[in-house]
Amino acid sequence: MHSSLSTTGALTGKMFKPLATDNEKLGSLGKQMNQMGDDFEEMKRAKEEARKQLEAKFQDIHRFEKLIVCILT
Repeated sequence: MHSSLSTTGALTGKMFKPLATDNEKLGSLGKQMNQMGDDFEEMKRAKEEARKQLEAKFQDIHRFEKLIVCILT
């Protein structure tokens, strides 16, 4: 049969390649998952920072409105 196939399936008796000790696809998936986690955390930080900046703008506008009302009254 095939010389590169050396492992047989228990139920089928078919020949299979032995598994490598380091699965490249699984390692790559792990790296991608870590990168996605890092990107997600950065997006959360950016969202929080944008929210704080928007809140500061609203407070500035509110203070300005109070000042204008005080001046006009």
